[in-house]
Amino acid sequence: MGRAADDRDTIRQQIVQILTAMLRDEEKIELEVRKRITSQKKEILEGSEEWDVLHRKYYQEELRRLGIASAPDDRHRA
Repeated sequence: MGRAADDRDTIRQQIVQILTAMLRDEEKIELEVRKRITSQKKEILEGSEEWDVLHRKYYQEELRRLGIASAPDDRHRA
């Protein structure tokens, strides 16, 4: 029984490490996307349709750059 508990603890620790790394990556991506949007010559207001379009585009580009996504996200297209 002790071995199974040790295995569960090891698995839990690995899950926490993976999720923590994913959250860090997501935060880095978000910061980079916002930086790219705010660096536009024209001011783009957050929440506007243009901001949303650029945010999705740049977010997907960052995911692909990091090898996390290989195709555009079609869920937002209706």
